[in-house]
Amino acid sequence: MKKYKYTSLQEVFDTVVSHLRKQGEKSDQSYMFDEEDLSIMDHQCLYRTPGNLKCAVGCLIPDDIYSEDMESTFAYKLLRDYPKFSSQFDPSLFRYSSSTFYPKGDGIESLLGKVQDVHDDNPVSEWEKGFKLVAEEFDLNYTSAA
Repeated sequence: MKKYKYTSLQEVFDTVVSHLRKQGEKSDQSYMFDEEDLSIMDHQCLYRTPGNLKCAVGCLIPDDIYSEDMESTFAYKLLRDYPKFSSQFDPSLFRYSSSTFYPKGDGIESLLGKVQDVHDDNPVSEWEKGFKLVAEEFDLNYTSAA
């Protein structure tokens, strides 16, 4: 049995891509952007929706540690502030400085931010392009959807 659930960035990437392909829709909710003009709507991506849709990072958060308090928290801060979440990743995947803990380089912190951006900032029809770019950036294997 492995000590860590994820021992490589490839495992993390494959898990996220597989989840998002299967789900086929964003994990988000709409809300009123302007109370003066009720026709103006916006959306907010969520780690989990009430209907249990999960975003790119949300699919990596085990049910027993998920909390609504996590919503609106950057992925790299989840890694810092929720040890039960970060403990599932092999320590060799981290590239942060203990003094800043800001994502940089080719570590798990940056990968989670990039896959989150693919989910949050693109229509579903553009996800595959985003997955391919992330794979290239992190030197990961990418297989197009069948």
